[in-house]
Amino acid sequence: MSSLFVLIPLGLLFTALAAGFLLMAVRGGQFEDLKQIGQRMPDDED
Repeated sequence: MSSLFVLIPLGLLFTALAAGFLLMAVRGGQFEDLKQIGQRMPDDED
């Protein structure tokens, strides 16, 4: 039972960090032009 007092805040902390990194990526324009990136990938048809 006492381990829950440690694990629940740690889970909330990691969730908040992941959400923060996602927001930073979205605000930084990381997901703006996904089609262009797909077209720039090399075509591997041999």
